[in-house]
Amino acid sequence: MRAHGWFEEELEGARDTFEYKLEGLELDLTEKILLTMEEKNVNRAELAKRLGVSKASISKLLNNGSNLPIKRLLAIAEALQCEIRVDFAPTLHQSEENVVDYTPKPRAKELNRNIAGKEIHG
Repeated sequence: MRAHGWFEEELEGARDTFEYKLEGLELDLTEKILLTMEEKNVNRAELAKRLGVSKASISKLLNNGSNLPIKRLLAIAEALQCEIRVDFAPTLHQSEENVVDYTPKPRAKELNRNIAGKEIHG
């Protein structure tokens, strides 16, 4: 169902707010933690044990999702035998002209040598 009129305008305005983006990020992080726990067959009690905290603190963290320090996030990742990857991407409404690609590009000579099989990098 599509929002109409004033509600659609309000919703679009809210999507650009810091609070909306923060809530979305917190929800995304929490969902990823829960999905990883499920994939690794780790329940809240087991995660709490691995982190040396109470099950209640894990439940509070996963139910609320807010105020998740990077230090705690890293501890959770290590307890689940995972790594954290962070990515900054341009916003969807940003024009292509303003996007700067910082991805390292192979130099042409190196690329040609690799294709020709004359030089192998390890």
